[in-house]
Amino acid sequence: DKTKQLGSLNAKLTPDNRYMSSFNVGAAWTGRFSSSKNPYQIGGNLQNWAERHRIIAIPDAGMELAYLDLKQAESNVVAHISQDEAYIEAHRIGDVHTYVCRLVWPDMAWTGDLKRDKAIAKVLPDWDNVPGHDFRFQAKRIQHGSNFGLTPQGISMIAHIPMKEAAKAQANYFKAFPKIRAWQEATAKKIRNHETLTNCLGRTILLFGRPWDPHTIKQGLAFVPQSTVADILDLAMLRAWNDMDPFELELLAQVHDALLLQFPCGKLDVLKKAITYMQIPIPVHDRNMVIQPEVAVGMNWGKRSDTNPDGIEEIEL
Repeated sequence: DKTKQLGSLNAKLTPDNRYMSSFNVGAAWTGRFSSSKNPYQIGGNLQNWAERHRIIAIPDAGMELAYLDLKQAESNVVAHISQDEAYIEAHRIGDVHTYVCRLVWPDMAWTGDLKRDKAIAKVLPDWDNVPGHDFRFQAKRIQHGSNFGLTPQGISMIAHIPMKEAAKAQANYFKAFPKIRAWQEATAKKIRNHETLTNCLGRTILLFGRPWDPHTIKQGLAFVPQSTVADILDLAMLRAWNDMDPFELELLAQVHDALLLQFPCGKLDVLKKAITYMQIPIPVHDRNMVIQPEVAVGMNWGKRSDTNPDGIEEIEL
């Protein structure tokens, strides 16, 4: 991990101090972009920057940075394709990670108010007392791990959760959202029968791994949510590229589930238009799924804090 970060931070810049990347459109089988150095060996993988290093990226003079993020998008897709009404409702409320945290660890002193409970969920567990690894963060890990086929043993290894805690948390998770299991079993059956998988926008794939191998099953479970979000983001980017004045809105990077842009200072109407390109209604079973982006604006790419007052901060548009 540290070697990758050092590789990014030690990358060559252009003479005018720009960090360049080549974005590779057809590299990942899920449709996600990847990035690497440009053809002149300048820059590197911009998608690989850790959040703590993003403070060094600033906009051009007279411009602001905007970060449009399809947060909680993959789990939202899982909720809709599994037709689990409780999980769909958790996403509709807004803070799905706190919502799930209350279900996974029901014995904590929850109040029933989501905002107040978010503060409670920010407490660090005894078994992973690392800054940022609070119960809410762990609930996010359990969601993604459970959705994509990890066992309690796998979650325990990745998230540093004791086995008993991981097993109990996952059991509570699937008890709250039982239809996720049914979707996983249906997907695994398709893979074992050598059938193609199709995402919510019609992208299809046939997995060539051993159909009985748990690794192949996990790939199949990840495909529909990841590729659906990637396709939504790429469609939004294409619309912005085709329709908007590049002097008003400049695309800087695609970061898996988000777009990094710059725009003239104060011209928030430009962002309002860009957001509409991301709000694509996708038919899933008997309803339209629309994943709402979160918008953060600032004078550098790092998150705003007391030590970084010029960083990006979420705004309402």
